[in-house]
Amino acid sequence: MTKAGLLRALFTGTVTKSFSPYMLSIVGTIILFIGLSELKSKRKTNAIISFVISVGVLSVSAYIFFD
Repeated sequence: MTKAGLLRALFTGTVTKSFSPYMLSIVGTIILFIGLSELKSKRKTNAIISFVISVGVLSVSAYIFFD
């Protein structure tokens, strides 16, 4: 792919739309594991916040993936 083709794909959203659900699912999974770590450390408030954010990110990822 040429430089012009790559720039056009980035600006039109072809590349970002194809990778964004996968990136978001990885981020959501990482936040989920952070929540589990916080729960293990007896920090329930931070764990609940992490779980809520994780569910939100994973649901957006699923919405984009199946759109």
